[in-house]
Amino acid sequence: MSYPMQTKGNRALSSVSTLLLSILFFISKPSNAQSSSPKFACDVTKNPSLTGYGFCNTGLNAEARVTDLVGRLTLEEKIGFLVSKATGVSRLGIPDYNWWSEALHGVSDVGGGSNFTGPVPGATSFPQVILTAASFNVSLFQAIGKVVSTEARAMYNVGAAGLTFWSPNVNIFRDPRWGRGQETPGEDPTLVSKYAVAYVKGLQGTDGGDPNLLKVAACCKHYTAYDVDNWKGVHRYTFNSVVNQQDMDDTFQPPFKSCVVDGNVASVMCSYNQVNGKPTCADPDLLSGVIRGQWKLNGYIVSDCDSVEVIYASQHYTKTPEEAVAKSMLAGLDLNCDHFTGQHAMSAVKAGLVNETDVDTAISNNFATLMRLGFFNGDPKKQPYGNLGPQDVCTAENQELAREAARQGIVLLKNSPGSLPFSPFAIKTLAVIGPNANVTDTMIGNYHGVPCKYTTPLQGLVETVWAKYQMACPNVACTEADIDSATSLAASADAVVLVMGTDLSIEREDHDRVDLFLPGKQQQLVTEVAKVAKGPVVLVIMSGGGLDVTFAKNDPKITSIMWVGFPGQAGGLAIADVIFGRHNPSGKLPMTWYPQSYVENLPMSNMNMRADNSTGYPGRSYRFYTGETVYAFGDGISYTHFNHRLIKPQRLVSLGLAKSHPCRTSKCQSVDATGPYCGKTIEVELRVRNAGEREGTDTVFLFTTPPAVHRSPVKHLLAFEKVGLGKKEKAVVRFNVDVCKDLSVVDETGKSKIALGLNMDTTKDDDFTFSKVCPVLKAVQPDSEVVLEAKDLASHVDSIVLKENTVGSLSFTVTDSSSEILKARKPITRTKVPFEKGYSQMDWLKLTRTHPDLAGLKGESNRRLISMDEVKKHKSGDSMWTVLKGRVYNISPYMNFHPGGVDMLMKAVGRDGTLLFNKYHAWVNFDVLLEKCLVGVLDDSKSKTKKEKTRMEFRGDASQRIAMISAHLQPSFTSQMEEKNSVMGRENCRGKGGKAGFKVAILGAAGGIGQSLSLLMKMNPLVSLLHLYDVVNAPGVTADVSHMDTGAVVRGFLGAKQLEDALTGMDLVIIPAGVPRKPGMTRDDLFKINAGIVKTLCEGVAKCCPNAIVNLISNPVNSTVAIAAEVFKKAGTYDPKKLLGVTTLDVARANTFVAEVLGLDPREVDVPVVGGHAGVTILPLLSQVKPPSSFTPSETEYLTNRIQNGGTEVVEAKAGAGSATLSMAYAAAKFADACLRGLRGDANVVECSFVASQVTELPFFATKVRLGRTGAEEVYQLGPLNEYERVGLEKAKEELAGSIQKGVDFIRK
Repeated sequence: MSYPMQTKGNRALSSVSTLLLSILFFISKPSNAQSSSPKFACDVTKNPSLTGYGFCNTGLNAEARVTDLVGRLTLEEKIGFLVSKATGVSRLGIPDYNWWSEALHGVSDVGGGSNFTGPVPGATSFPQVILTAASFNVSLFQAIGKVVSTEARAMYNVGAAGLTFWSPNVNIFRDPRWGRGQETPGEDPTLVSKYAVAYVKGLQGTDGGDPNLLKVAACCKHYTAYDVDNWKGVHRYTFNSVVNQQDMDDTFQPPFKSCVVDGNVASVMCSYNQVNGKPTCADPDLLSGVIRGQWKLNGYIVSDCDSVEVIYASQHYTKTPEEAVAKSMLAGLDLNCDHFTGQHAMSAVKAGLVNETDVDTAISNNFATLMRLGFFNGDPKKQPYGNLGPQDVCTAENQELAREAARQGIVLLKNSPGSLPFSPFAIKTLAVIGPNANVTDTMIGNYHGVPCKYTTPLQGLVETVWAKYQMACPNVACTEADIDSATSLAASADAVVLVMGTDLSIEREDHDRVDLFLPGKQQQLVTEVAKVAKGPVVLVIMSGGGLDVTFAKNDPKITSIMWVGFPGQAGGLAIADVIFGRHNPSGKLPMTWYPQSYVENLPMSNMNMRADNSTGYPGRSYRFYTGETVYAFGDGISYTHFNHRLIKPQRLVSLGLAKSHPCRTSKCQSVDATGPYCGKTIEVELRVRNAGEREGTDTVFLFTTPPAVHRSPVKHLLAFEKVGLGKKEKAVVRFNVDVCKDLSVVDETGKSKIALGLNMDTTKDDDFTFSKVCPVLKAVQPDSEVVLEAKDLASHVDSIVLKENTVGSLSFTVTDSSSEILKARKPITRTKVPFEKGYSQMDWLKLTRTHPDLAGLKGESNRRLISMDEVKKHKSGDSMWTVLKGRVYNISPYMNFHPGGVDMLMKAVGRDGTLLFNKYHAWVNFDVLLEKCLVGVLDDSKSKTKKEKTRMEFRGDASQRIAMISAHLQPSFTSQMEEKNSVMGRENCRGKGGKAGFKVAILGAAGGIGQSLSLLMKMNPLVSLLHLYDVVNAPGVTADVSHMDTGAVVRGFLGAKQLEDALTGMDLVIIPAGVPRKPGMTRDDLFKINAGIVKTLCEGVAKCCPNAIVNLISNPVNSTVAIAAEVFKKAGTYDPKKLLGVTTLDVARANTFVAEVLGLDPREVDVPVVGGHAGVTILPLLSQVKPPSSFTPSETEYLTNRIQNGGTEVVEAKAGAGSATLSMAYAAAKFADACLRGLRGDANVVECSFVASQVTELPFFATKVRLGRTGAEEVYQLGPLNEYERVGLEKAKEELAGSIQKGVDFIRK
């Protein structure tokens, strides 16, 4: 399926905040945008006559309703329902309908069936499928599907989405170079099948569980044997996939079969390619024969987009378009994505190539699906899910699930002793380096929508520790690398995190890779950085497919390697959770990582799965390839380790064969996997013990190694299970293995067979027995204990031959993994969505408040020394207590409870003083506890007197408080204090608030505008972190503002050396820096001074926060915006939507002056002010004032002149004491708040701004713009002008042209 590369969205929040500045009466109100209506048929309220139509009668069965509908349509009308953009029939009350919506890992706007331009500005973006699959958590797969379908239905109810979603992609990730491998669940048919079924059930399942009803309709694609897009001239449109029957039935077909048979999917999409010379969309054996005939699809078959046209135009399989339409329809195709069938179906009928009854059959399948969705049941708001709306999209619970999915999928591949997890108390300086360290769109892969918000890896890391950032490569292609800067930064840091990998420029739809190396100079950069690093070096790989990182695997200086896939909107948070140990990694690779040598002589176009020793063909996937790997399927390590013991082995399985069965008289390799002997099962039980000191999650794999008959797989995954264990805890994992279903192999003709072992017992008349199915434990990376257990066990099992690393033919593969999960007595997963096994977060909350092992404190609020004996006397009650490094905190006032879960859980004190519960995630951070919640300190020392201990602790506490204050007033002072006080740690790195919100930097915070602006931004509830930078007096302003009891954390930065620290990770940068305008000073005078200042600051922005929105205030704005644009262009970071010149003061003055004339409240007046931000370039459009008013010529002249010269009026009134600093700060704060509301996702946020524009011939022009997640998402036209305004416009443009060019020339010359 083709679609243009997307660059969407940046950040948003799910909560609604209101900014109140009581003195200025500055109010930001929640959006009250009107919702659109969904499209549906049978609206009997508007058209009562529809009640007489059978297809609108919900009392009839679906088949009768469909028959009635089809019978009322003309042939022309029927053909309109054969294409994805179906043409409605107004006379029957049927609207147009776009079938094409996508939901690969969240609701997407690909296809046009869904959009984010209306009342829903974004949806939860989960990790790309390949990473979610790495969790090997079936309940998680289904939970994600359920959330996506809920958000889809919510969007449908306001006209922002369809009901038919062409997801998931269940192709096998056969070749590591495939650009679309990221969309799939991996290389293993069992894993892909389980993912497909679970995700489809999550999408389609209704609350009542009726299989004939659909919440939304899923679609499994691309059927079949499709995994070449565009590789060295081999293109998917023309590729003939030559596949033998064994590979077809053994590898490529099982996921699709599972989708239809087990998942009851509503649709299957046929692919572009041919299979054995026939286009899949025109092959009656594949469509009518298999999908409908054998598997009994209850739904419709759709083509990949333009596939029918490709059959004719690209593959030349037919001589005419009509033949292509006819062959596909007769093969069983019901719906053509795009228009081709609609254009040629009528002539195909007239030519006798198809009959009208064939058209009826196709559209009947389509209509039946819409019936199951309720499309013909009338108003959706009166149907199930009709109560869903925008409030159900991007909820806190949904966004937390996206974070949890990324955490569970992240795979730790290498971890040297002393590397991960990092301690936030030990890391004083963290170097974050790499082209993927601060990316947004890269994290969500392809087929994405607009996320609720982004947290980049850099942003996630700086939430925990101070970090310095160096991109080092301009992009992932990394044709040039700034190795000197990167190594300099790395050499000065305590630890290094390198975030490397690929993006959609390297691997995507229609673009396969040609090698497996890190792109460009990334490998050189990683190696050189590792050489000079003085501490641990973590290589984070963000990619869809595997990479040959043998160099890093073997480099002892690279202490850890972590694969994070494309981790979704919350990827940065999840990465930080794993790196700092808040989550114990449990992900496993769902695909093999091959060395480059594997692909050098292996064409992607060879579809054979099995190895061929005679030709040197190596085979595909872990099931058939036995050569060298970089990392193997199922690899992934943990911060703890597990022991395993098989406790219930199965020695013999008997098959009852008829006396006439030929295998009684002759030697057989196998028997058919059908017959009366099927249904037998083997129960396998394994005891798992967490032998480490951390809670964790173990992933247990059950593999079979069949006898070497029928070219069977080397090994094959049968099942997997995740189990969460507390330290030293045990659990039993049970598998029921169906002999015929699970232990069969596919022979050369595609038939399922049960392979027979070497030891046969034919002494009985009524059965045939074999003992090659005796299960014995095996570990991928076995420790000595596991190996001994396996050998000991094997010695007591008959007919088992012990081989190196393999015992018997059915074996477990048990690999280490874990998760920061509450200690439990049964397997659990941690998320707000209750899973099939385990606790929800609300269960967790209840447990922490009632668990008998918890011993908290309550009642006291004074800071005093508390003995351990006293702690033991208390139970947890109404208060929530935690202990950190011997200090006791009451965190109750800062817990944030809401329906569906708890936002934060911290460590609690056990009866023996141990830290029983580990930190979850927090909207409230450590510093709240450390600065506001300290109750006292624990005293369990027996070697010191209580008096001595008290003095010691309070000395440390005093220095700690001093360091905390200086941490957000002067960062350099923090480092000095940390060196003097070993107790200092993470608590020094953040200020008092830490609430959820946006990170804002003010550059020039100590100036006349900057000081007032800092105060106003500190009052804005959308700001969580406020960085104040200036070359002088920044510490004083920071100290002053930081005393305000509002939520934003304030940090100060002084001088050029701290500019990068001030900018790293910011969402919004406001630049008022520069000299103020004084009496007699022209804007040219201002330019000479301020141009260089703006250039320097924007260079910092380009380097440290290239995705931030920039509000430029420094005068002359008409020139400085052009300067900033040129700086960003040179740096390769220019996004015209994110560079905004602030002209809000012109609008504020216009509203005020016009209100005076009209005798109105200025807040009731809206005057558009366009052009620029200086003198005659300021053009108030008084003809468009609201409320509508008329002005005399003299009033127009007076108002225009006063608005244009408002700045001069203030300068002269202050008589040399300053310029318009207070009103400018107010206007800047008002505009910044609008930008933040846009980032949050509020609808209809409109302000005037000087931006890149096509409204006039000038490159920049001030008009009204609609602000959103990506900045100025829409630039409005001027509207009708009167003659006075048209003359003024020409004057403004003439002046603006020179000012803009002056800014451009300043950089270019």
